[in-house]
Amino acid sequence: MTRALRQWVDQVLGDHSIGGLPPATARREGTSQRVVEVVDSGGMRWFAKQVADPRSWHAEVHAYRQWVPALGSRAPTLRAAAPGPRTLLMSAVPGQARLRTDARAYREAGVLLRRLHESRPARTQQPSDRGRTAVLLDGLLARRPGLFTPVEVAFVGSQANRINDLPLDKKVPCHGDYKWHNWLVDSVNTLRVIDFGESRWAIAAFDFSKLFVGVWWRRPDRGGVLRRLGASAH
Repeated sequence: MTRALRQWVDQVLGDHSIGGLPPATARREGTSQRVVEVVDSGGMRWFAKQVADPRSWHAEVHAYRQWVPALGSRAPTLRAAAPGPRTLLMSAVPGQARLRTDARAYREAGVLLRRLHESRPARTQQPSDRGRTAVLLDGLLARRPGLFTPVEVAFVGSQANRINDLPLDKKVPCHGDYKWHNWLVDSVNTLRVIDFGESRWAIAAFDFSKLFVGVWWRRPDRGGVLRRLGASAH
């Protein structure tokens, strides 16, 4: 724990000790964050998180104050936040991230995701992105003529045109990194959600994007469960 971080935790919690979790530094897209477990004088566990990226810090603080309360005990609560060192102090929640999650976990993840998406009324705006994908696709294909067969080009084009049928005019509070490594499952299989540093207003399907290119390729049934209970209703 850095001196600045320790001093800030002292101010917020008073007497405390370092918890059992070793200090960890996670790197994401050129930024870093430091997470340290601390225990206050009453034995309650907390996590102090120092974030290098200003956007991520503001996003996480905003989410904890405005959106995360909708999840109740299924997510950490924010005790304090300091803009100077870009630090947050959050309650610890039980559970561990599991590489493999069963259908029940995906059902719970879908229920919690829907709560998050409905924590604020959806924002309606003009869908200015509808033609962007088709234009980008045409440019990429022009740079690599002959790379794909005419049948393949036609198929990709038809899929790009389907964007016109998507509800891109409504944006909801999104987690931004909704995957198993941010789902903690405890000893009685209760699932909780952590890490809101990538949260933002986006279309509901945005929270499915990382799952589509990951575990759902191998287990599409998990995707069906989460979508039915999660954001599919928006």
